[in-house]
Amino acid sequence: YSLLESVPYHPNKPSPDQFSFLEELRAVGRELFLVNAVVISPSRAEIKQWRVDKLGTPIDLTKEVRKAVVQSLQRSQGILTNGESSLLSHRADDLMWACRQEGMIRPADYGTSSSQKKEKLQVFVILTWHIATGYCEMATSNYLCPRVGTELKHHVDVATTLSKYCAYLLLKKPKLLPGHQYDTRLVFGEVAAEAVATLQGEKNKYIAMARLPTGSGGDTKEDIFHKGVRLGRQLEEMEEGTRWKILADFWAETLLYIAPSDNVEEHVKCLAKG
Repeated sequence: YSLLESVPYHPNKPSPDQFSFLEELRAVGRELFLVNAVVISPSRAEIKQWRVDKLGTPIDLTKEVRKAVVQSLQRSQGILTNGESSLLSHRADDLMWACRQEGMIRPADYGTSSSQKKEKLQVFVILTWHIATGYCEMATSNYLCPRVGTELKHHVDVATTLSKYCAYLLLKKPKLLPGHQYDTRLVFGEVAAEAVATLQGEKNKYIAMARLPTGSGGDTKEDIFHKGVRLGRQLEEMEEGTRWKILADFWAETLLYIAPSDNVEEHVKCLAKG
């Protein structure tokens, strides 16, 4: 599943006055949620709906993807982080901000435990990197077509496969992830709304995102969609091979990090269904 690819194109993009998601969210106390994979944004006058559940075709995990996950597990020696270790190994300290989303914690979360905050933050991290990976994939498609069998193609396949799988879990199987499924659905709904508001009227989503004004590393008011675009641009400035190696290693480590779960029963059910 790709959030960027699922945003439907509509030629008549609403004006900010007609279609201001953030103002609507403030007006209704951020009551944005996901019901049956439809983003629903309550407003004073009506309820608007945008489908964002367009799934890609099922794919087989390649040996490169399996190998990347196993190698990440071996490197970690069982000490898992949410992607920070992989960034440190590549000396990509300037990307570390995207693994630390403390600015997204709201006053309502202050009474929760540190572990609950950590679980909720992981949803922000996954979506930020998912949007950035999708942005880089579009950039690569526009300017470069990696040859099959090359190391670069392997890294691209690993990063995009695991990114889209983690996004699929957010959309379809939130019970398998750390944290409460309600929080996951709530955050996903907000970010999907941000994506629709930005990309719905754009034929070339990559160009639209490349031109999008974004904040700075210390901008706590910046929404997750814009954070993801900013991270994508930051990655785009790197050499192609380095960029995709970093993304491949990040997603392999992230998949391992979110795998442990207290909800064993839900995992058993999903495994039983294949």
